[in-house]
Amino acid sequence: MATGDQPGSVYFVVDGEEANSGRCFDDGNASTDLTAHGKMNAVEFSSNKFWGYGEGIGPWVAADLEAGVDTWNGASGNWMNPSSISLPHKFVTALLKNNQNGQPGGPFVLKGGNAATGALTTMWDGARPNGYETLHEGGGIVLGIAGDNAAGARGNFYEGAITASFNSEESDTALQDNIVAAGYGQ
Repeated sequence: MATGDQPGSVYFVVDGEEANSGRCFDDGNASTDLTAHGKMNAVEFSSNKFWGYGEGIGPWVAADLEAGVDTWNGASGNWMNPSSISLPHKFVTALLKNNQNGQPGGPFVLKGGNAATGALTTMWDGARPNGYETLHEGGGIVLGIAGDNAAGARGNFYEGAITASFNSEESDTALQDNIVAAGYGQ
């Protein structure tokens, strides 16, 4: 598991028809002591409009970096990412990548798509949200909850993985190709 500001990528396949507007249906890297102190790098999936959200009614792929859910690096009060599309599919691939501060690529990338067909769509590829220029990952693992043990959202999880690397575009494409080939919904 990545710690501190080491690169990290996480994906999960979830149910886009059962996503709700609660927050923190997460999978990823979090603190190891269940406190909210900015030690996360987790992918989040919901129709939550309290923090970052996208076009339409949701649900959207977002990042839970601990003190908020972000769909891009929008300044405070500018939470809507016009490039983040709703993903109301039965099976959704959601992907978050964070690179080490100062390294090429990203450093903050969000992607999503239909896990049954097609390619991933890049929702954001650029700077991290204000206050997260450098990550402080804790090295713990969360699934379905936030790093502070908040359980305000629900969802159906099918598969996922966490890596201690900033995965390449080729890896992202191969990942989605393999997920589609698995035949979700068939």
